[in-house]
Amino acid sequence: MVEVRPATADEMILAFLQADIESPSDRGKFYAASIARIGADKATLIGIHADPINPHQNNIRRCLLGENRGYGWGRYLFVDFPDDTIWRLVTVTPTEVKGFKYANRLENWARISCGTRLVGDAVKNLDQEQNAPINGNVVGIATRVRGGEQFPALIAAQLTGTDELVLIEGHNRATAYAFTGLPDRIQVFIGSSSQMGGWLFF
Repeated sequence: MVEVRPATADEMILAFLQADIESPSDRGKFYAASIARIGADKATLIGIHADPINPHQNNIRRCLLGENRGYGWGRYLFVDFPDDTIWRLVTVTPTEVKGFKYANRLENWARISCGTRLVGDAVKNLDQEQNAPINGNVVGIATRVRGGEQFPALIAAQLTGTDELVLIEGHNRATAYAFTGLPDRIQVFIGSSSQMGGWLFF
């Protein structure tokens, strides 16, 4: 792991939205509805024109992530997520990603990793019939990664003073990176707190 620099929650939120809005689930529809309701422009908020130091944009993005994923509201994915979380940007290798854990309480990811929640264990089980939906998502991303496409940073949580990293966002991408061994360096926003063990999904 290479420490790049301290980061802000606003940078993490932007990366989270950029990835989550394109996820294979229906979340993109919910984000689109939220953006339309407030009369905002997707390209400005989340696309190439997004500015992570623009206070107005940041406020809107926080509202979007709060409404759709519970960030700052203590709901959904962010139940009991620590308010004192400190963010930083690092780069890791695909081999290091194999040691990341999937968020807790996610049945499909627990099953594919045989209960360990380790990305590396999931890669070994991708081709099993019961894992077909995940396999399809991962293989699709893997194809794009091999083609040189770049994706937003992964987002992970860490209990201060420990090495364990638990994915908050980017489960499919992390698995594709571990599966392909690409790219050489992967960006990750890591949020650390001495209270992170209390996060529901840690």
